[in-house]
Amino acid sequence: MPCIHEGESMFNRPKKSKQSLGRVGRVEQEQRYNRIIRFSTYGVIGLVVLVTIIGVVMNTVVIPSRPIVSVNGEEIITRDFQKRVHIERNRLVNLYNQYLNQYTTYQQIGQTMTDPAQQQQVGLFLQQIEAQIQQIEFQLGSEELGEQVLNQMIDEIFIVEEAQARGITVTDEEVEDYFFSIFGYYPDGFPTPEPTDPITPTATWSATQRAMITPTPEPTLAEGEEATTDALAEAPLPTSVTEEEYENFREDYLAQLRPYGVDEAYLKGLIRIQILREKLNEELAAGITPPTQEEVWARHILIRPDETAEDQEAAKADALARAEELMAEIMEGGDFGDLAREFSDDTGSGAQGGDLGWFTRGMMVPPFEEAAFGAEVGELVGPVESQFGYHIIQVLGKEDRPADQSLYDNLVLTALTDILNQYKEEAEIVFLQDDWIRHMPTEPDVIRMAPQQ
Repeated sequence: MPCIHEGESMFNRPKKSKQSLGRVGRVEQEQRYNRIIRFSTYGVIGLVVLVTIIGVVMNTVVIPSRPIVSVNGEEIITRDFQKRVHIERNRLVNLYNQYLNQYTTYQQIGQTMTDPAQQQQVGLFLQQIEAQIQQIEFQLGSEELGEQVLNQMIDEIFIVEEAQARGITVTDEEVEDYFFSIFGYYPDGFPTPEPTDPITPTATWSATQRAMITPTPEPTLAEGEEATTDALAEAPLPTSVTEEEYENFREDYLAQLRPYGVDEAYLKGLIRIQILREKLNEELAAGITPPTQEEVWARHILIRPDETAEDQEAAKADALARAEELMAEIMEGGDFGDLAREFSDDTGSGAQGGDLGWFTRGMMVPPFEEAAFGAEVGELVGPVESQFGYHIIQVLGKEDRPADQSLYDNLVLTALTDILNQYKEEAEIVFLQDDWIRHMPTEPDVIRMAPQQ
């Protein structure tokens, strides 16, 4: 039997203290709190992961698959719109970097110049480049870029439809050749440009005109040297890049666009539409009569007042008197060309006997234009005052001549625009997203040029 000490009974054994029980309760309570915190943390992490996954799915699958606009039932989805914006932004970024390199180069050249006139010329050129840079920065930061891209994509739907209606097609070979040409690669040899006959004043000379102008001496051929009538033989043709260079250029370009989901096949799809546009323009151009415009062929002698004279009124009077003397000498039989070479302050035309060639309205200052277009062929007019001084003008030719190519191109562009506008008026165009511009990409971007001090 266990031994029981005196004064101690089996009912008087030590009991666990309340303090020990309280400590155990706190431990359990802390463990329960820790479990709650741990489970809550897991829950928050899980919720964050879930939200992240949902966001990724929304941005990479759901939103890109949503149509922005429906054109006669054909939908333009967000993914394609975003790709096109990326391509356009990439083009603008590359152009921006070219301008920036030009700016840096001319800035360095300007710093080495000591001639104030040259420095001023370089400064003006830098201002022009900076204006182009700022324009690109504005485009990259404007929602108008997205609107322009979407409008172009809508136009392309109509271009494809119009081309199909006219039976215009594009072959895979044409697409491949066009893709090669973007990088200056011509595996079958550089295309030979067709020779064109330059427009020269002599083509319309009359007997009267030939009598009015002293021919400018032409260089003579050395003994044994043969003349060539082929203008193309006078200058080497441009050459194609090598296949290796093409592959490098191609890979560099695709590497710029690959992060945005744009591959070679996608680009060739756009090229196919571009060729359709060009063929459509050619067909429209064939139905447009080349425009003509009134032109004048003239020569002049310019007498400037002395800009350094203190008395400018006296300087102008002196210049007018000298111009009148030359006018009288020509009227008495003096050779216009010889006098222009000797006395004209317009040294550029003076070296050519005062010959200004053919010009249209808007190319000359108003007083000169009014006098030249108002005179008859062979007529001598002047002195005519302009901001440059006093002009003696002789009209050598006047006729309606083929207009500048840019005017013809504008007529073709107007014809295409009219067709596209007609399609838009008759089409059912339904925008399916009110906030589609919010999904316009902002990449790639440029490193902005620091403001000049």
